[in-house]
Amino acid sequence: MQQAFVHSVEQASSVQQALVHSAGQASFAQQAFAHSAGQDFASALLWAAQLPHALAEIAPAINRIGISRNFFIFNFLWLGLKIYHEFYVLSNLSIDFLLEPPNFFLFPFFHTKFDNCMLPWFQHGQFPLYLAPMARVTDIVFRQFCKEQGADVMVTEFVQSDALIREDPKLWETVDFTEQQRPMGVQIFGANPDSMADAARLLADRLQPDFIDINFGCPADRVICMDAGSSMLRNPAKIGKVVGAVVRAVPGTPVTAKIRTGWDDDTIVAREVGHIVESEGAQALAIHGRTKMQGYSGNANWPLIAEVAAELTIPVIGNGNIRSAHDVIRIREQTNCAGLMIGRAALGYPWIFRDIKHYLEHGVVPKPPTVAERWQTILDYTRRLMARPFRQQKHTDLRWMRPKLIALTKSMKSSRQIRGALGHVIQYEDLERVAAEHIAQFGTDINIGEQTSASSHHQ
Repeated sequence: MQQAFVHSVEQASSVQQALVHSAGQASFAQQAFAHSAGQDFASALLWAAQLPHALAEIAPAINRIGISRNFFIFNFLWLGLKIYHEFYVLSNLSIDFLLEPPNFFLFPFFHTKFDNCMLPWFQHGQFPLYLAPMARVTDIVFRQFCKEQGADVMVTEFVQSDALIREDPKLWETVDFTEQQRPMGVQIFGANPDSMADAARLLADRLQPDFIDINFGCPADRVICMDAGSSMLRNPAKIGKVVGAVVRAVPGTPVTAKIRTGWDDDTIVAREVGHIVESEGAQALAIHGRTKMQGYSGNANWPLIAEVAAELTIPVIGNGNIRSAHDVIRIREQTNCAGLMIGRAALGYPWIFRDIKHYLEHGVVPKPPTVAERWQTILDYTRRLMARPFRQQKHTDLRWMRPKLIALTKSMKSSRQIRGALGHVIQYEDLERVAAEHIAQFGTDINIGEQTSASSHHQ
């Protein structure tokens, strides 16, 4: 009997390796099962008696991560009976093999809603944090810093499809990325399905990104006048044609889309567009919870995002007003979003990813970087960006970087004074002088950066 049981354990090893990495989403079950592991038969029975209560405790987690409820109930009961049987027959046999972290218990038929998705960072109950694509901000160096701080998924600044096909060297610099930044997406925009398909094919062949994202949300006038970006929200059928053309052009590369809720409050089309892009083969949808007319003002419409996420079978990434780990927890509890996208909050405080990850793991927000640490990061960022071959050829000074530097110092004390000083920065030495003067004035104040729990940035 013991040999037969050991043989069954060996057969289960492949299943065990595929267990869902969702510790914390079923904490009660994990604790209860760990309590019984390695104990005697009486402990196993005591744990089995708690099955109904344990199931009730983790029911919200079941719904949030999309587990089939019937499968869950079946396997939960199966596990209790398995423990009962094995302890009865082999009361001295350890079952520690079931507890190898992070696979806290064995469900032979356990699965999550997005396990068949082409985007593996949504599989097995994962909840990724995206760095939102932001024009003139999310360059290759900034992305790398956010990655080091804990961002899970990156997307480049958007590039116009026709210009990319014309081999504009500036755009190829824009979409460049490193292997360390994967999973990495390249975002394109345009209104012509054929041109968008050609650009996607070119990107897939040359860069092999992990996915190609289509922008249907940018509210900038220069994009709207091309009938692209959020202008497309006035013609959902055309959105479908563009998505379908890109999906067919790159069958081996997942395609995703980013939208706003609608053009204005009278034309809210997020649900309609969500179903269209899903039917055309998009693998995920990011929703910025504001209309085009809102721009970046007002509050994001999270109830609408929740409705769309509940209706679609593809992952929905929420975006808007995400300023802290508390926001992340609240959104996970109240919506079926599969991930979140952080934009403008990361622009002035890229440490937000670190803060969120630390809070979720330890329950406290870490101390913000000191003023000296922030300036060191800014100086390092400037050196690395200016060392890029394209920048060395195009720029001889830092004047073009002033908007980036202003954004990075926006949440620091006396930011208005810094902004005035940055207006006179031309060479790197000028920037070092501004940094030294600010450090001399505020260098002893470790609370110079705003923690994510108190950040006032909007997405």
